[in-house]
Amino acid sequence: MSGCSCNKGSKDDCCFTCCKEEHMVQDKICSSFVIATGTAARTIFTSVGVDARNFFASGTITYGDGTGTISVQFLLGTTLSGPAILVDPGSTLSFTKTNFNSIQITAASATAETPAQGELCLTPRYRV
Repeated sequence: MSGCSCNKGSKDDCCFTCCKEEHMVQDKICSSFVIATGTAARTIFTSVGVDARNFFASGTITYGDGTGTISVQFLLGTTLSGPAILVDPGSTLSFTKTNFNSIQITAASATAETPAQGELCLTPRYRV
């Protein structure tokens, strides 16, 4: 048997969850970042106007060039949404996450002469 089928007459009334349509918006965001001072966290992503409980995102943060590790933090408002994740130069962090509305990076070793440089690629999905 291929696909989903049900005897209820409409796929909206289908008894299988794979038949139920989810009306989701899906975007793709890619942005580079440069952090030239290690004294403060830098917000590299913020969602506005989307309920964080219905916000899902997959993506990567690539730390291409710099010295020392960067600390990646997911936040819901001003509260951490899980532990900070450390990423080494030349590495990529891959994630799938919900219940957050911003991403911050701290690069303690970054200086004007040796900035931390990388890229965020994010595919957020949220219900409309």
